[in-house]
Amino acid sequence: MTAFVLLCIIVAVVAAAAIVSSFHNPTVSSAGPRAASTPEISSSGVSRVKTATDAADSATTAARSKLDAITGIPTTTNVAAIINPYVTSLQRYETTLSGNAVPAAARTGVDSVRSLVSQDVPFLSTINGLPSLGLGTYLAELGKRFTQLQITFSEIQRELSPAAS
Repeated sequence: MTAFVLLCIIVAVVAAAAIVSSFHNPTVSSAGPRAASTPEISSSGVSRVKTATDAADSATTAARSKLDAITGIPTTTNVAAIINPYVTSLQRYETTLSGNAVPAAARTGVDSVRSLVSQDVPFLSTINGLPSLGLGTYLAELGKRFTQLQITFSEIQRELSPAAS
């Protein structure tokens, strides 16, 4: 009976946190491709973007796995220990994307992932000041963002495969 009451309290807290957080976290919007001059496309640049995309996808999978492996009730401290290095990997990825041109076939996917990453980095960084009551909502949103990023990583990998060959 005590476990049931505790479970009900946790569900109520998570639901309340979700409602409060929904007022503070805007939904992820998809930005269209940016109009900018395109530097010359080189096979080494395409290879760097492909390698960086593979690394970012692996970092996303690893972060998700580490979060799933947390035993007991997650805390902001143990979640931050996973998320902060992940943020650094996304920032490195963002730098690689901005420094290398890609073929036209991959430009839309790269622009899409660049937009997602530029939105995700500030969101992910909120873990460092997040109140404990907001953790459930944060983790739910994080799962959605992981999924969207990995879908976009797959698209870029597919689009770059013929170009890197």
